[in-house]
Amino acid sequence: MTERQLTIDLFSDKVGQTWTIDEPEAPPIELTLTAVEALRNFAKLAREPFSLSFTTRGDFVLPQRIYGLRHAALGAMALFLVPIGREGDVTTYQALFN
Repeated sequence: MTERQLTIDLFSDKVGQTWTIDEPEAPPIELTLTAVEALRNFAKLAREPFSLSFTTRGDFVLPQRIYGLRHAALGAMALFLVPIGREGDVTTYQALFN
């Protein structure tokens, strides 16, 4: 997995693109990046806080935890995903960076 600093600029042009869960014991579930949002920087951090929203389709909800993900251009990365909503067969997950 990459050790680069993840910033909002890295993801902002990737909305609509697909990430795949990339773990030895897990099926290759696809997640679509649906939103990249800046968050208020109350602590005046060097890296501006932001959030990513992803969706999946299916009759499952992934539990909250760190997932190994792979993107065609960005490669492998680990993100902590939290399920935040479900509508029909679409589940939304959020990753926060602060």
